[in-house]
Amino acid sequence: MKKGDLVRIVNEWVGHNRWMKEMFEDEVVEVGLVVEDFDGFHHCIVLIGGKELNISKTRLEVVNG
Repeated sequence: MKKGDLVRIVNEWVGHNRWMKEMFEDEVVEVGLVVEDFDGFHHCIVLIGGKELNISKTRLEVVNG
């Protein structure tokens, strides 16, 4: 994951247990843009809905990669 990546914000459960993705497929999909990636840290800044949010990388899934 790097600055400029388009990411999907996944459910907190799915972030820790990828196999649960099937259970939460019908949720509203939130997509954002990584505007700042802190190498070595587990969080990054994501632009979503006009706001910059500090989100854990475990809750992000790269869409354009």
